[in-house]
Amino acid sequence: MIKNHIPNILTLFNLLMGCCALYFIFIQEFNVVFWLVALAAIADVLDGLVARWLKVDGGLGKQLDSLADVVTFGVVPGAILFQLIRYAHEAEYGMNGSRLSIYLAFMGFIFTLGAALRLARFNIDERQTTEFIGLATPGATVSVLGLMLIHNQGEGWWNSFFISEYVLIGLAILLFLLMNSPIRMFSLKSVKSGWKGNELPIVFMALAIPLAIIFKGPALLTLPVVYTLISFFFYSSNSILTR
Repeated sequence: MIKNHIPNILTLFNLLMGCCALYFIFIQEFNVVFWLVALAAIADVLDGLVARWLKVDGGLGKQLDSLADVVTFGVVPGAILFQLIRYAHEAEYGMNGSRLSIYLAFMGFIFTLGAALRLARFNIDERQTTEFIGLATPGATVSVLGLMLIHNQGEGWWNSFFISEYVLIGLAILLFLLMNSPIRMFSLKSVKSGWKGNELPIVFMALAIPLAIIFKGPALLTLPVVYTLISFFFYSSNSILTR
C-alpha cells in the first residue's frame, strides 16, 4: 500500500534537501542552505509523526532516517564548518595561508564524526524513546546554522569573535562532545497533546522560536547550549528530589 511508503518518502526528501544543501555550501549561497536544511528538519519531524499516525513504524524507516540524518545533520554542518574555517583563515592571512586554511578546514568534519557516532549509538540505545541522551544531531546543527548566519551578516561582535578558525574548531569539538555526552535531555519530538507533562519543552519552544526570529544567528548559535544546560539542571534536580 502507498501509505506504507509515505514516511520513507519524507525521509528521502530530508536526504535530498541535505544533498542539495551541499552544492550551495560550496558556492557559498548560505541563505539557500538555511532554507534547505529547514525543509529537511520539517521532513525529519514529519516522517516520525506520519509513521506513528499511519501505524507503519518499522525497522527500515529507523535505519533510513539515520542514514538521511547523517548527511543532512552530519555532513552538511561539517561542510559549513569547513567553509567557515577556510574563510576565517584566509580573511586573516590572505591567500598566502590558503594551503594551511584547507588543512585547518578539515577539522570542521569533527562535527560529522560526532554526528555519525551519536546516530549509531541512538540506533542501539533502547532508553532514548521519550528523551535523548546527548544533544541530538538536529539540535547541534542549529548551532552551526547560527554560525553560518553570523558569517553572512559579516559584521559586529559576534562575527569578529566566532568567525575565527580556532574558535570554530573549538566549537566543532564542543558539539562533538555534547552529541556524545551522557547528559539526559528532554525531547521536543515526543511532545503529546496537552500541557501536563510537556511543560518544559512547550515553554522552551515558546521562548526559542521568537528569540530565533528576532536575533537570528546569535540565538540559533546559543539555543542548543541553553537547551543542554536546562536539561542538565532539570534532570539533576529531579533525581535529587526523588531520592
